[in-house]
Amino acid sequence: MSLQVIRSREPTLSDRGSFLHSGFRYLFLLAVVATIVNAVYGTVTKRPSDQRIRVLSVLTMLSLDFTSFLGVAFIFGTRTCCAGLGPHIATDVTP
Repeated sequence: MSLQVIRSREPTLSDRGSFLHSGFRYLFLLAVVATIVNAVYGTVTKRPSDQRIRVLSVLTMLSLDFTSFLGVAFIFGTRTCCAGLGPHIATDVTP
């Protein structure tokens, strides 16, 4: 029985793309929560829409668009193109 030394490998471009896509996904979820909380607060207090809700809405849409772009670029830019595309989209699509 021999002990093998497991070497940590350098992160590849594919690993970095995956981490970047995942990070922006959580940024998008945070932006959605902030937008919903601000919209509910404005509705409860009967305040009209102001610039804050517009800015939050734009940031939410920008983070969604950028996350989607990174996901598509990641899928089509890796060697295992489209291998897990169907289940990934099916589990991540929100109504």
